Amino acid sequence: MSRYRKIEVRTWSDEKFRELSPVPPSGQGLWFFLLTGPHTTAVPGLFRSGRAAMAEELGWDQEAFDKAFQEVFDKGMAKADFKARLVWLPNAIRHNKPESPNVVKSWRAEIDLLPECALKKEAIESISLYLSKLGDSFLNAFVNIGLDKESECCEDKNKPSPKPSPKPSPKPSTKAMPNQEQEQEQEIVEAKQQRGSRLPAYWFPSESEIQFCKTERPDLDPAKTADRFRDYWLAQPGAKGVKLDWTATWRNWVRNETRSASQPAKKNQFAGIV
Repeated sequence: MSRYRKIEVRTWSDEKFRELSPVPPSGQGLWFFLLTGPHTTAVPGLFRSGRAAMAEELGWDQEAFDKAFQEVFDKGMAKADFKARLVWLPNAIRHNKPESPNVVKSWRAEIDLLPECALKKEAIESISLYLSKLGDSFLNAFVNIGLDKESECCEDKNKPSPKPSPKPSPKPSTKAMPNQEQEQEQEIVEAKQQRGSRLPAYWFPSESEIQFCKTERPDLDPAKTADRFRDYWLAQPGAKGVKLDWTATWRNWVRNETRSASQPAKKNQFAGIV
């Protein structure tokens, strides 16, 4: 006696069948509906359907359907991704073995229409494993179903994604407010003053500095005093030759200078006297 009985999918839409008392909400009732309902496809146990659609087809409220499906799920008899609206019965193919590789090839259109998701990938891998046990011809027929599509996917994945062109950063404005420019210049001057500096190699006293020398020390020759001042400070090594204010240093130098080199020394009136 045969172990299997055929149930036509159209049974669920048959007029006389629908006039019968409905299947009460239960795990068993849902299981038979999942196996034989109008949602099923040529691919054993893999089909697209949503919770609300199946509940409506059975005449159950949503809560009753969810409870029944939970029973089936807990037994490992069904898996679902209701967000993608995909349902899979893992053991269905074991009880609906394809008769030939040509039957497997006929699954192509059905599989292409199923939504892409992790559950679909898991189902295809499981079906491939089962078909490999039936022989290479069955497996090759199934693998060739998505060969072109897989190749395209692989090519797309292998193609380097174009790097987004970096957005040019906005150029800082070169125009500054007058107050800002004055503040920046003042800060630079103050920084230089705080750090100090060496006397420039070609330094020469300004008009005001020369006038100070003439007024403060009329006995000095400003030009020769400047030469001695410059030669002395340029010869100082390291920090000794660094000053914060060279104008003040010049004034102190002038005050402390002994006498002008240009002014001849007074003759000793007693020179030559024995």
